[in-house]
Amino acid sequence: MTTSDDNWRKLFRDESGPNKYQESKPKEITAPAEWDAAWKEWVAAAKNADKSNEQQHIKESKLHLLSSSDKKSANFIVKNFASEATVLLASLAESSTTTAALQKAAITATMKELLYGDQAATPTDVASQQALKKGLAVVASDCQKGTADGGPISLYGTLACVCGHHQTSGVTALCADKQTATNDWASGSGALTDTNMRNIADLCPTGSPRQLTAASLTGLLNAVKSLITIHGSNGFLGAVVNNCDCTGTAGA
Repeated sequence: MTTSDDNWRKLFRDESGPNKYQESKPKEITAPAEWDAAWKEWVAAAKNADKSNEQQHIKESKLHLLSSSDKKSANFIVKNFASEATVLLASLAESSTTTAALQKAAITATMKELLYGDQAATPTDVASQQALKKGLAVVASDCQKGTADGGPISLYGTLACVCGHHQTSGVTALCADKQTATNDWASGSGALTDTNMRNIADLCPTGSPRQLTAASLTGLLNAVKSLITIHGSNGFLGAVVNNCDCTGTAGA
């Protein structure tokens, strides 16, 4: 508005008295329809341009010394900036719709779904079928993400898939601390038993309560990703040692 000529600025002034302005577009002015939507902002700009401190700013910036042609050139540039700013502000406007605050019960249910795969489960009774959303007994092939029936969709299920070992008669040698050879995945049928799945999760140490934010959760996920070692076509959690069967000095 400060780079506009006087004729344009006079459109917004109400000549009936000092410091009065046309708050809405006068009916006698024939103009494009978009003027009605922009008039409120234009009036506000006109008021600001007429303030004494703005007049002082105009003098200090030498805008009052510009010729008519220079003012038109400057005004064209400023209008483009103003148009872009208006579009940006509109995109940043807050939505008028509001949602109810997330309640404790909803948070608890969501966290249980993430941990156990079922909102009704607890650390002491969660079943492997709940943890992997499986209708039948859970076997090693259910650890393939994206299967129609089963998959590591919970923390308990993911831990079992990453830390467990599918076998039918017990593992002869293990590199897992506190894990017995017959209790790594299952015995006999090769299906993951509920007790064995919970035992794997129970190996995680108990931590003190802490505030969980999107930033801290991202940091934890990145920390886990950094521990994954790609060896050949496989991914391992931790370091990879060749010719390690965890027997005797091999892998010690």
